[in-house]
Amino acid sequence: MSGISRSSSSGGLFSSRSSSRQSGGSLFSSRARSNSGSSGGTRSGSLFSSRAGSNTGTGSGTRSGSLFSSRSRSNSGSSGGTRSGSLFSSRSGSNTGTGSGTRSGSLFSSRSGSNTNTGTRSSSLFSSRNTSTTNYNNNAAQENEQQRTIDPSEQIGNIVDAYNVESERCQFKFVFYNNLSQGQQIQVPKPQNVNETFWALAIQNNPDPLRFIPVLVVGFEDLKNRMEKQKSLLKEQMKSLQRILQVIENLEHHHELKTKKRLEQYKRKQIVLAQKLLNVLWKLEVIKAKEIEFQMDEEIFRKKIESIFNEINQPNKYRKKLDTLVGRIHVAEDLLITNFERQNQKQVEISEESKQNIFKLLKQQQDGLEHITKILETDSRTVQTVSEKMKNLDSEDLDQKF
Repeated sequence: MSGISRSSSSGGLFSSRSSSRQSGGSLFSSRARSNSGSSGGTRSGSLFSSRAGSNTGTGSGTRSGSLFSSRSRSNSGSSGGTRSGSLFSSRSGSNTGTGSGTRSGSLFSSRSGSNTNTGTRSSSLFSSRNTSTTNYNNNAAQENEQQRTIDPSEQIGNIVDAYNVESERCQFKFVFYNNLSQGQQIQVPKPQNVNETFWALAIQNNPDPLRFIPVLVVGFEDLKNRMEKQKSLLKEQMKSLQRILQVIENLEHHHELKTKKRLEQYKRKQIVLAQKLLNVLWKLEVIKAKEIEFQMDEEIFRKKIESIFNEINQPNKYRKKLDTLVGRIHVAEDLLITNFERQNQKQVEISEESKQNIFKLLKQQQDGLEHITKILETDSRTVQTVSEKMKNLDSEDLDQKF
């Protein structure tokens, strides 16, 4: 609807309704409308917009299309009202009473509105709600705000650069720090798609420059590759850990089966060597004692021992008395036996069968005593032979050492 005679309208593409005094076609738009009371009104089409409308009372009203916007509206009472399109916005509106009002589009905004008598409104970026009310009229400030207005194509370019991994303005960048092995020192050059400030800050935030180097990860692909490398490294470390555990188990098994047995053998050998060492030390002491003259006390003690030995071995003194005592003992034993036999003969009469049994028993005892005697004689000869050999071996060892 228009208040003057001049009216022109362009056709809409997939549009529900499109009417304006001067309006461009809409693309996939639910409604695009411009109503002006007087003067010239210009309306551009909307792209994927639910509604884009401009209502002007007087003066000149200019409305640009909205991109992916739920609603974008501009209402101006008088003078010139200029409205730029919104990008991914729920609602973006501008109401001006008098004077000149300028409204720029919002980017990822829930709502951005401005009510001014005279003033300007800039776009909001990733904002939930941004409202500004001014009550002053300043043409210079209005011109500055118009210059700051961001073109929608430039906003789209910023979004594309934010997702482009080859751009310096990519927002998906992170710096990791790899651990270096001991003795390594590597100078990491600055990547191509990173500015100087970002890289200088990454080097400055290095927790330990001697151990770590900065590594830039851009985008999800680099992050995925880094995670896969870490998983492969973790698998290798787990394999190494399994090998170490297997080696430890083998060492424990070897210790239980072989090392303990060898340890017991070495302990027994040590005991034998200690005994041999004591024998050698004893013989050394004997040899040293032979070379040293007896002291006065030792000489007196030696003489006493010799005198006792001589007295025992004298034939006319103690030896003779000893023989006499032994003979008397044998005679007394014979007398006791004969008296006992006589008494038994008088008191008890032994049958022939009992005598034969007693004879057999005594014969068996005699045979046993003879067998034991033979064993003792054999063992004594063996012991004597072994002792002689040991003496010979000890003498040979001493000759070799000295």
